Amino acid sequence: MPGLNETKFDFSQTAERLLLQMEQFTFTIHQYGDSANELESKINVDNMENQLGSMLGGMNYQLDDVNEKM
Repeated sequence: MPGLNETKFDFSQTAERLLLQMEQFTFTIHQYGDSANELESKINVDNMENQLGSMLGGMNYQLDDVNEKM
């Protein structure tokens, strides 16, 4: 079905853009982390990185699941 393939392609494009934005966000977190090396807020930056990693892992799992169903 051509419509289904087009939907899958569009969804993949959207997912790639979202992943790029997440990578940029991670880069920004690292910049704040570098600035906060001598501050207690470094712990908060580490927690944000861990949460972001979990979100990305979950999102990749869901994308794989959706692509398999298509």
